[in-house]
Amino acid sequence: MITFCSANIRPAWRLLALVGVLASVALFVPLLAIIIILAVLILEGAILGLRLLLTHTSPSHPHAQTEVAPPWFSIHLACCNEPPELVISSVEALLAQDWPIERREVIVVDNNTPDRKVWQPLAEYCRKHSVSFLHFDRLAGAKAGALNEALAVADRRATHVVTIDADYLTDPHYLADCAEELRWGSDHLQYPQAYRCVEGVSEGVARELAIYFRDYAGVASHRLSVLPTGTLSVISMAALRHAGGWSACTVTEDAELGTRLARLGYTGRFVDRVMGRGLLPLSLRSLEEQRQRWIHGNLSALARFLRSPRPANAISGWTTVSVIVQLFAWARWSFVPVVMLLSSLLVTVVSHAMAEPQHAHYRLAQLAAFCLLFQTGIGLFPILREGAAANACWRVRRDAVMASAALQPASVFATMTALCRLPLTFKRTMKQPDNHYSSDRTLVVWVLALLGLMVFGGAILHADILLFTTGAVLMLPLSGALYTRSSLANYARRFADERHEEANAG
Repeated sequence: MITFCSANIRPAWRLLALVGVLASVALFVPLLAIIIILAVLILEGAILGLRLLLTHTSPSHPHAQTEVAPPWFSIHLACCNEPPELVISSVEALLAQDWPIERREVIVVDNNTPDRKVWQPLAEYCRKHSVSFLHFDRLAGAKAGALNEALAVADRRATHVVTIDADYLTDPHYLADCAEELRWGSDHLQYPQAYRCVEGVSEGVARELAIYFRDYAGVASHRLSVLPTGTLSVISMAALRHAGGWSACTVTEDAELGTRLARLGYTGRFVDRVMGRGLLPLSLRSLEEQRQRWIHGNLSALARFLRSPRPANAISGWTTVSVIVQLFAWARWSFVPVVMLLSSLLVTVVSHAMAEPQHAHYRLAQLAAFCLLFQTGIGLFPILREGAAANACWRVRRDAVMASAALQPASVFATMTALCRLPLTFKRTMKQPDNHYSSDRTLVVWVLALLGLMVFGGAILHADILLFTTGAVLMLPLSGALYTRSSLANYARRFADERHEEANAG
């Protein structure tokens, strides 16, 4: 897994300017602030409505399979500074596929790993098992650059490229299943991402991450417009080359490729079967960085998608809607009502002390509180519904809610950085547990809890149950962060124990 960290983003003044403008509008032009909040509500409602509308559209896929030649798979696995035993396990699973060996190849690309002792065991294993191995000391473009190198050396007979993350263990029947699904005629397939070793420790985190595939990929499949998510993705070689290969212009090269494929009229389908399992991020910090990457990259890809010229007759209106809904999936706009709620409450408290009530600011505070609760409801309802559909126990549903709450500050921050067009610096997800939760994120959740207490004060002053509930929502990320951090620490210990047992058994 490769992610990007935003810890050193510059210039930070853009974020401060955004917050300052919103606060100033709330303080001095409450009517305009009300209009802005209504616009946010309309945006959130429109995305929800379009997703529900897509759910009820008639499926576009054919009703019968077609006879096609068996596909020839070129499997590409990119890694950077990964534990060699972890990657070797993934390669072993790929070699164990029950698909004819003469109709597949595995290409491993190790890029930007400085220590030879890390990548050399992997290179030796690949040499012994006739797996193509490429190593680059310096390669631009991160994962996109590595995948392009694999594409350049892929066998000319290959009809499809399969991308697998370095930590994924695939089912032995995965390629055979891909071949069967490709008979439906789609240009690319996406299987759900799932996670191993989560039972009893981090099922809630895995459940929260699975919501995207049920509510977005599954819906987009109705219009054959699913975007690749980077692992367990199967893409037509002809389509991939026609689209120009992988691009590093955003930090989600998979989703960005999907937008170009859609522009060119290619179709993609979601196959709702778990055929591989990887690792969860081993710490809350890694989980936050992963979510920031997804949000920032997808919103950047959305901006490029909307700016790019539309080829004649290549993409339908419903496909455009489906792509937009998927790219908006992780974005969180709650910074708008939070800033305006606090600013307007400040005015109401001061005016109350001066016996000069400000009704406009109080109405603004109520509307901002309603907006925040509406956004929270949109985020939590799918988690609870997914848990009910899967007959998950309340513990798992609670853990998923806590994980969602813990990720809210990072999600909001990533949305703001994308809106301000700030870049992200490269950072890979660590495969080792991180026991030190970063001080800047700790400060954020504690500040949110403090702001929640301030809203409680305003709720008591006005005897307003809406504000009281909003104060509780603002305090939720703190408990969610502490709980999810502990959950992932237990998960990391379990994974370390299993690796130790496997090493001893070997």
